[in-house]
Amino acid sequence: MIIVWALHNVQTFEVSIIVKDLRGRTTSGILSAAIYIACRELETPKTLKDILAVSTITRRDTTRSYRQLVFELDLKIPVVDPMKCIARVANRAHLSEMAKRQAISIMHAVRKAGLSDGKNPMGLAATVLYASCVKVGESITQADIARAAAVTEVTLRNRFKDLKNHLIGTNYDSVL
Repeated sequence: MIIVWALHNVQTFEVSIIVKDLRGRTTSGILSAAIYIACRELETPKTLKDILAVSTITRRDTTRSYRQLVFELDLKIPVVDPMKCIARVANRAHLSEMAKRQAISIMHAVRKAGLSDGKNPMGLAATVLYASCVKVGESITQADIARAAAVTEVTLRNRFKDLKNHLIGTNYDSVL
């Protein structure tokens, strides 16, 4: 499905070439940007780093092509759902199914409280997983979860502090 969407974008790219909107951009850069856009629109939790890992194009070329495609085609790219990142980070960190389920319930509380808006989805997923591990008694370090989510330990600590400060004393404090 992602490839079909990307091919649709490549056809749009070919139309744009005729109109000369994207002059100076490489076809490979446009294709990798189109694949990233497809992943975002289909809500597949793939990061730009994942796309670049299998591409020979530089991050700079891909991000320039991405920005120009979004601007020229007036695309509305949806935000990555942090709920979908939970399974990915949990699998990378080799966490139990109980920790995953607890993390999903914490994420529901975080979303209801409005704390997920504007936050890095992978960082938020890592934080929720860390909180769930603490709650279920699973032993894992912040560094291990941060590494699995490709975020810094500082991000994890700051998000965890935000969650504790905002959820304690509310209807959702039972999840922490």
